[in-house]
Amino acid sequence: MSGYLRQLQRSLSFIEAHLGEELRIQAIARHAGMSMWHFQRIFSAALGQPVMDYVRRRRLSRSLEVLTGTNQPLIDIALDHGFGSQEAFTRAFKDMFGVTPGACRKRGGAGLMPQLVPELSTEHLDHLHHGITMAPRIEDLPARLVVGIERPFISALSPKRNNHLVIPRLWQDFGPRIDSIPHRVGDLVFGCIFCDDGNEAQCRYLACVEVSSVADVPKGMVSRKLSAGRHAVFTHKGSMSRIDRTLGYVYGSWLPRSGERLRSAPEVEIYGDKFDPESPDSEMEFCLPIQ
Repeated sequence: MSGYLRQLQRSLSFIEAHLGEELRIQAIARHAGMSMWHFQRIFSAALGQPVMDYVRRRRLSRSLEVLTGTNQPLIDIALDHGFGSQEAFTRAFKDMFGVTPGACRKRGGAGLMPQLVPELSTEHLDHLHHGITMAPRIEDLPARLVVGIERPFISALSPKRNNHLVIPRLWQDFGPRIDSIPHRVGDLVFGCIFCDDGNEAQCRYLACVEVSSVADVPKGMVSRKLSAGRHAVFTHKGSMSRIDRTLGYVYGSWLPRSGERLRSAPEVEIYGDKFDPESPDSEMEFCLPIQ
């Protein structure tokens, strides 16, 4: 089993041992031995659901066992499985299983499907990602000075996510202003994702171009330096509506099996002359920073 798979398996064991307690992503990631941002990305891609969604479903699945196997009062089951009240437990239980806990107990839980603890393996990853295979090229990207528009967003890994609203609007605002940026170098356009490890979900997205000087940054824009470094460069082909499928493969299948390790640096999207959001033949590159 690869290093990342062992770390994910440790996180699953830690979650199981603390389902009745308060669980925070920071603590789970720390136990797994990963930065919080990388842990969330890898966990979500490898298991097909965000960390706290998995925790909630495991709590409800374990409560299902108690509900149908004992006469323990509902309020005690709720509190023992991390819910602050019987009402909150009932709402969450019905959302997952389609019936209230009381109705479930009466019928013995027949026909309900709990969230099982997966045994992570390369076969599991192949099944999850339907046999997708993408071979990246490993490349040392140069350092770049970039200028563009940067905005905070809440990642798709959070229930409060707004990335699908913020990032498209950012590109709509940035596109018409690209030609106003002085000292531009080349024709490539970049999207960079910066995530601070101290926050579960808050990230920054920078739509930008490379420049030779940051002496004349247009109003409302920022300058950043992208450091040189080693990257796994993947080519995403087709509609951008399917980019999550590509990223799911990158983080959930390729990375755990590759033997590579992530490093702390922004993810970089590169848009060149083959990119056309209206064409099924469109191509863009996704660059994953690795050690």
